[in-house]
Amino acid sequence: MNEKILIIDREPDIRKALETLLRKEGYQVRKASMGEKAIDTLKSDSFDLVIMDINIPSTNGLQVMRNIKELEKTIEVIVLTGLNSINNAVQALRAEGAFDFLIKPLENYDQLLISVKQALEKRRLNIEKNAFVRKMDNHEPAGKKILIVDDDSKILELLREMLSAHQHETEVASSGFEAGAKVMKFKPCLVILDLIMPEINGFKVCRSIKENPDTSHIKVLAFTGYDTKENRDRIMEAGADDYLVKPAALDTLLQHVENLLNNDTYFTMNKTG
Repeated sequence: MNEKILIIDREPDIRKALETLLRKEGYQVRKASMGEKAIDTLKSDSFDLVIMDINIPSTNGLQVMRNIKELEKTIEVIVLTGLNSINNAVQALRAEGAFDFLIKPLENYDQLLISVKQALEKRRLNIEKNAFVRKMDNHEPAGKKILIVDDDSKILELLREMLSAHQHETEVASSGFEAGAKVMKFKPCLVILDLIMPEINGFKVCRSIKENPDTSHIKVLAFTGYDTKENRDRIMEAGADDYLVKPAALDTLLQHVENLLNNDTYFTMNKTG
């Protein structure tokens, strides 16, 4: 794990506790107690994530946030601060691109670790998306209808941008209920389908698509972060045409999409594995 995280906090005990926690998870960590020092550190080294308090000595926390984004737009920022401070600043910080807001003192560090992993995954996907868009001139547009189904809004946004850049017409659904309605109204050629969703899961959505004569021709690409043999077997038995594990490089995902859209006989090895 090579991700680098900068901690900006005036309290040495908090800086030390966060450093210990993050290093234990395999992250590289540096620390700063003041805004000017933090910006100098960011200028001299590259980071993937910043965890910062907004009450920084001698510096306005909002200005530090702006400086971070000016240096590198894809750096994600998690704000970790006291309740009173965060209530007064959430709207402004969100407008500047803050990824998440957590209140001190943290009673459960698992909450922070989840936020860290999600922020780093968003940065990775954004970097891949930017690289993908730069290469779009070398691709011939495909122009098919694709429905993206996922209860994670960040994944919906990233996949929609990627596929739209490739001239596909896209719709999104954040639940199984919504997916069922969109399939009938939008009539997609392909559904990119998350499996683990509340109420109606992806297995049921896939089965309903494949068992309906009016929709059985629609390709289904299962796209899940819960990769188990049981899930693979269940979704393939439900009729999925392909299976891909999150996180996946955007080029890899695009290749799976193009295979399914352009080759009716495409049959992934995962169906038999």
